[in-house]
Amino acid sequence: MRDLSITFLTGIATPTFTLPCLEDSAISGLSVSKNSFICSGHFFLMLIWKLKGRQLALIIGSTAISFIINVVMVTQGMGGAYYHPWARLWQLSLGGAFAYMQSCRVADLHSPNINLVAGALCVAMLACGVGGYLMFLGVIPTRAVPNDAQKFVLASMEDWLTGTPGTSWTRASVKLITLGASARYVLYIGDSNMQQYYPRIEKMLADHPLNSRGAIFAARDWCAPVESDIPDSSGATSPGCRAFVHNAFEYAKEPKVDTVVISACWRCYFLSFEDSPLRSGRLNPGAEEAFSSLQREIGSLLHAGKRVYLILGTPVSADLDPRSMLRRVIVPPGFRVVISSPKRSDLAAAVEPITSRLLKIAQVTGAKVIDPMRSLCNVTTCSPVSPKAEPVYHDWFNLSPSYVRENVRFLDGTPLGPGPMQNSASHYNGDDGAVRRFRGTSLSTSEVLVGATAFGLYI
Repeated sequence: MRDLSITFLTGIATPTFTLPCLEDSAISGLSVSKNSFICSGHFFLMLIWKLKGRQLALIIGSTAISFIINVVMVTQGMGGAYYHPWARLWQLSLGGAFAYMQSCRVADLHSPNINLVAGALCVAMLACGVGGYLMFLGVIPTRAVPNDAQKFVLASMEDWLTGTPGTSWTRASVKLITLGASARYVLYIGDSNMQQYYPRIEKMLADHPLNSRGAIFAARDWCAPVESDIPDSSGATSPGCRAFVHNAFEYAKEPKVDTVVISACWRCYFLSFEDSPLRSGRLNPGAEEAFSSLQREIGSLLHAGKRVYLILGTPVSADLDPRSMLRRVIVPPGFRVVISSPKRSDLAAAVEPITSRLLKIAQVTGAKVIDPMRSLCNVTTCSPVSPKAEPVYHDWFNLSPSYVRENVRFLDGTPLGPGPMQNSASHYNGDDGAVRRFRGTSLSTSEVLVGATAFGLYI
């Protein structure tokens, strides 16, 4: 018996599995990295092998059915279609079809049916490839995105830094960004969760040209504002990042800087989720050392007479990503918008280990705490759209620059002065003037949380 093994690739170099087929040859298909898909692939090929004489019909039928399932599932969300083995079986069966025809060609090179089917499939694949490339170039127009979906597409492509075309998010500026000319400055230190606030600060200073403070941004995407290493942070505490953060905190000690604001996607670096990201995660190794480092820096700044604001994490969830709200449909207009608002309690519970630790830092040092969740969520849910149906987010953990520019007001008091901030957010659920320092060290973390919630001691 002779085996013939052909691998059908879809962009991933994967091992081939082979089963004997009609006339002592072999059918092989592609295997993929997902175990579920590999198991279903073996089952599929074994079933074909058992049904001698009907292999080609079964392969073609399975390909068509699986492809239809894939199209239907895509309308319910791309993630579900990608990970469902039966929605991707058409890739396997298509590879099996080529292998089958090749094996039959070896047995009977003069079979007109095999040559005809093989030629038709090759022409169809070539036509699909050429058509897709022409659509990519814009030669063949694609279906227009409806107006109600277009704003979600634009939100996912918008950059926080104006004047930087060709990128959906500027990772880091070449140097510190200074807004305004003044004798006193507010220094904003952080990652993309700080960069997202740049449009609002820029607008506030432009609207108040006589303000006595300017603003300086020291922000770098995917760079935790701590000077110690976090092993499981995917490079967020690399040597280059730590050097950047060190220089930023050193700059904060300059006499002209009287206020320092620190923000980050804390959960991105400090938490690991073993099952569901909506459940409370565990702190990564090295997190406690990083928090201690942050506490020392904040304490040093406060001892030097600086005002320090510590911003808790922005509510994050895959449901908040504007791209996840768009569903492809076969019928016109081709897209529909599906909005799902995650529960506030779920999002808060997921990051509770970080929240409690940051509040403890504020309690010990006397820093002021700002909680974006009080502005971005109502009592029960965190909506991904504003009351005007505009997208709130840029992706699953960064806010939309346009939304921030016009609606996020909880940072207005940082450049405009130490006085209370006015509560004028369109769907704000908290007291903007209730920013206070945690004084004393005798309170436990739970007492701080309860007290802050009951009396509005943090935003």
